[in-house]
Amino acid sequence: YEWLTVHDLQADAVFATISGAGQEPHYAYALGNERLSCVFCIMASRNDLKNGATHHPDLLEQYAALEARTGYTMHMNR
Repeated sequence: YEWLTVHDLQADAVFATISGAGQEPHYAYALGNERLSCVFCIMASRNDLKNGATHHPDLLEQYAALEARTGYTMHMNR
């Protein structure tokens, strides 16, 4: 493979490559995430943020408490 070849692949080809290597994708994809990053990544889709909140409610509470304490939000316009 060339460096970052995955950037040129469609999602189905990426998952086929993972399967062909005898591996499984990160569990977040099975939960419906569109991409993988931090649970509450500033670049996450609304869908991925909802998944993060559903599956990591304690972490969501920590983020909300931090935002309330500092007066700053992690996600502008969300």
